[in-house]
Amino acid sequence: MDFIKEDKDGVILFVKVIPNSKKNKIGDIYNNRLKLYISAPPVDNKANKEIINFLRKLLKVSKSDITITSGEKSHNKNIKIQNISKNKILLKLKI
Repeated sequence: MDFIKEDKDGVILFVKVIPNSKKNKIGDIYNNRLKLYISAPPVDNKANKEIINFLRKLLKVSKSDITITSGEKSHNKNIKIQNISKNKILLKLKI
């Protein structure tokens, strides 16, 4: 599974964000990236905030455990998640 990688500081998710979606949901894998459908528009950092909030609720981690490490202004983002294992993330994503 190339869309997720565990390192010494946590887990990195490689995602492709589709903003302005009907609802927040996890999609399929596309070009080694997990599709993330987000209802917020990609303006004024709204989509990025919604990504963090959606993943926080889904994975049951705190907001401070999730960081967008690259791609803040791109559809392709790398997201670091701490205090949860790769296996637990995969279980919660149901992939």
